[in-house]
Formats: sequence, C-alpha cells, structure tokens
Amino acid sequence: MDFEPVLQKVISLAREQFPDERAEIGERTTAASVAAWNSLTHVMLITSVEKSFGIRFDLLEMIEMKSLGDIARATHDKMK
Repeated sequence: MDFEPVLQKVISLAREQFPDERAEIGERTTAASVAAWNSLTHVMLITSVEKSFGIRFDLLEMIEMKSLGDIARATHDKMK
C-alpha cells in the first residue's frame, strides 16, 4: 500500500478520536497542538490504527511517535 492512503486513514482515525479538533488535524499534528491528546488518548489512537491495519506496535515504537505523520510512517513501514 502507498503511503498517502495510510496517512489519510490515520488522519481519519485521529479525527474520530479528537472530534473537536477536526479542522486542525493533519500530517504534522502533534499532541502539543490538540488539547485532548494525552497519554491515554495516544494509546487509544495507536490501538485504533493497529486494529484498522492489522498490525502491532511495541511500547518503544508508540513512545517514539510524536505526530500523525510519524504514526502513518511507522504504520506504512510495518506493512512492508
């Protein structure tokens, strides 16, 4: 799968997770720019991504993901 569809799906999942921030969510979105993005919602978002793509991340991988772009790139790399 190409990167762009993965990115768009991750953005879509983030918009579901953070519905009050929909307009501001994109590839460069980080926890610092979304009030509702905390450690718990980070794990919930990653879990949604894992379920959606049928992949698994370990704890270190989850910690290293700082933006939606990071999440999409890590997801894309897992699918190769």
